[in-house]
Formats: sequence, C-alpha cells, structure tokens
Amino acid sequence: MIIDFTLPFTLETPYADLDFNAADGSGMKLVPEQCVAKYDIRSSKDNIPQQDGSILHRRFKTGYEIGLTVQLWSTQDQIACGEALASYAEALDGALSSLMNPPDQYGRLKWTPAGAGTFPGGRMFDDLRLLESPTPVQQAQGAMQVQFVLDTPFPYAIDQAERDIDVDGTVVITADGNSKYWPVVKVYAVGSPMTSFTLSNVDLGMSIQWDGAAVTVGEYVEVNMFNSTVFLNGDETNLIAGVDPTTSDFFWLEPGDNQIDTNQPSVWLVNGAWT
Repeated sequence: MIIDFTLPFTLETPYADLDFNAADGSGMKLVPEQCVAKYDIRSSKDNIPQQDGSILHRRFKTGYEIGLTVQLWSTQDQIACGEALASYAEALDGALSSLMNPPDQYGRLKWTPAGAGTFPGGRMFDDLRLLESPTPVQQAQGAMQVQFVLDTPFPYAIDQAERDIDVDGTVVITADGNSKYWPVVKVYAVGSPMTSFTLSNVDLGMSIQWDGAAVTVGEYVEVNMFNSTVFLNGDETNLIAGVDPTTSDFFWLEPGDNQIDTNQPSVWLVNGAWT
C-alpha cells in the first residue's frame, strides 16, 4: 500500500477533527517526504543442535506506526500570523493529547486514494493512539513544523465504508483489499433462547464453537476475531468461558472469496483491508 501524503487527510480525535493539506495551502499541511506508515515483522528462530542452520518460526506483522510531520502555515501579516500559528498548535496539541488514554479514546486518519481502480472509496487507519509526543523540528517566519507518531493495533488500513453481511447457513463472503481481515460477528438468538453456536471459515479449516448460558431471544453474542473476545450484546457480559481454546480458533477472512458456515443467524461486520 503506497500512501500519497499530498492528498487531503482528516485526523478524527475526541478533541477535534484536524484537516491536513487544505486546497489554499494554509493551516496544517503534511510534509510528504517526512511522513511514513510502516509495520515491522515479529520473528523468532532456534538453533539446530549439532548442525548448521536454524529453525524458523512463523512470522507476524506488528500494528502500523504512522509518523507524520505537519507544517503549520499562515499567509497573514506578522501579528495575525503569530496568532494563527498559536491557534493551529493548540488545536494539534489538544487533538493529540486526547489520543493518550486507551481504550476509550482513539483516533482515525482518513483519506481517499487517487486512482483506487477496482476498489474505489475512502480508507483509514483506525483505533489510533499517540505513540510519540509532538516535537517542533523547524520554525521560520509564518511557519512551524511539528513531528509526532501514531500507532494502531491493526496491521492494515481499512475501507471507511463497513459492510454488514447477514449470514444464516453457508455463504461466500468476498473480502476486498490485499490483506487478511479479522471481522466482528454478531450471533443472534432468534425464535428461542440460544445456548450454543458454531462459526466456520471452511476454506481455512478454522471454526469457533461457543456453549454457555441461554441468551434471550433478541439479544446477541458479539465475537471480535481480532481481539479474541466474546461479549453479550457487545460489551455487557464476558462470555469467553464458553469457547474451548483447544478446539476453537479466532479466524480471519482472506482477500477474495471465503466460504463461511454458521448454525445461527448472524451479522458479519467486514471492511476491505490494505497493507
């Protein structure tokens, strides 16, 4: 995924939303050559006893880190310019400070790629927190540059438009993007109280079996595949004890078609994932 940091971006935070790269050039502008979004690879290996070589273990991606350099810029006269820069700096500091208290406060960095081709539409880094505090790196007449780093637990950016897909039985879910994606699944008690359910990605050979106390008709059990959590109605009661870790796997969707099987009515929240 190549990101063009000259495009308009919006950083949504609990404090305020900040727009970067306004058409008139004033306000807050990203410095493209000093902006980067990257992830690292977590790896491990063991020596092979009594011979050359190593045993390589499975590799995993970390969540993304997004390093940004923002130029605060004003074209006004000297006095008004100083006031404008102070206002921009206060807004930036307030927005970034509001991203320091997980899990309740987080941000989103949104943009729309130019020429997205087969997969048009906006994308975003979700669940952003402040990793490195803002640091002034350059100051001149009418301008100031500030660097900071955000991070997200996710190893991908996602589409801004989420799809809600109803599943009851066996269906094919097509995941957009070029990266695997861990969906959120809401499993509903319909017709009678629910005491068990099974969710499966047939193509991966992975499934989750849940057994527990009866869930009242109209309520649901929310399975967050990425966080490996199971809650009643999303956040009321932790139901993870109903999942046997020796026989169940929290699974993902591969890019493209995935054959999904369920034995209870469910809604799958799916985004295209990009890396």
